[in-house]
Amino acid sequence: MRTGKIVGSGSKDYDNTDIDVGNGLANRVCGTTVGIDAIAEDVCTIFVQFDSDKVGKQAIADSQYKSTYPDTVPVTRKDIQFYAGKGRQSVEAQRSQFPQTLAFGCTIHKVQGKTLDNIVVSMEGKGRFMPGQAYVAFSRVWNLEGLHLLGFDANAIHANQAVVDEMNRLCSRLTYTPTKAPTAVKKCIIPATTKCQIVLTALE
Repeated sequence: MRTGKIVGSGSKDYDNTDIDVGNGLANRVCGTTVGIDAIAEDVCTIFVQFDSDKVGKQAIADSQYKSTYPDTVPVTRKDIQFYAGKGRQSVEAQRSQFPQTLAFGCTIHKVQGKTLDNIVVSMEGKGRFMPGQAYVAFSRVWNLEGLHLLGFDANAIHANQAVVDEMNRLCSRLTYTPTKAPTAVKKCIIPATTKCQIVLTALE
């Protein structure tokens, strides 16, 4: 269990728990830390400007800091109860921590459902792309210009064989032959001036 958090003004973060789902403040929602309120070394509040203006509308409206930090959500520590130990030696404990995690780089699993302007997908390292995972990563952007690849590996792009077999079975029952999907993948080079929002990688 982590004893501390690393966060700073300008850091990219995401919520790692559901703060207020009805207000859009849910797990995996990304934003940028724009300010920190602290007394000496004791951090009281972290001010986050979320990527989507639909997130935290009510929290922004109710914020007592909106004149100093407009369009930001004040995030405070959350108390979490859990059990530590095993069997009869298990005891109930409570931890107080800010529900924020740095998000300059995320696993592909963490960004499912997101659509961003620019991303870097790292196919380097020891992480192994599971069937369909490359598609999930590549499709996080609006267009091809926003997709940038590191260590491109065509062998990492593959489908689940059971899915392929089922598709072939269904196609064999059609009365026409569907157009074959293109298999070529364009390799993207990252321009030096590109400002990417997030770096994705497979789990190692």
